[in-house]
Amino acid sequence: IVAAQSSTPEMVRLLLESKADPTIADRSGRLPLHLACERSYELVAQIVEVEEEVVNYADGTGKTPLLIVI
Repeated sequence: IVAAQSSTPEMVRLLLESKADPTIADRSGRLPLHLACERSYELVAQIVEVEEEVVNYADGTGKTPLLIVI
């Protein structure tokens, strides 16, 4: 979550290569992809291996990463 918030593509890549789980949500139900999309961090969002389940995952307010980008 912190790596997505800080827009550090290198850190996100390292975490994913180390098998970090990109589907773990924060207290508000947001995934790292939600945060990257909210902040328009295109590089971070591109690095995250996006599966349909993750793109359509609704946070605590019902927003999905896909809806945030649109």
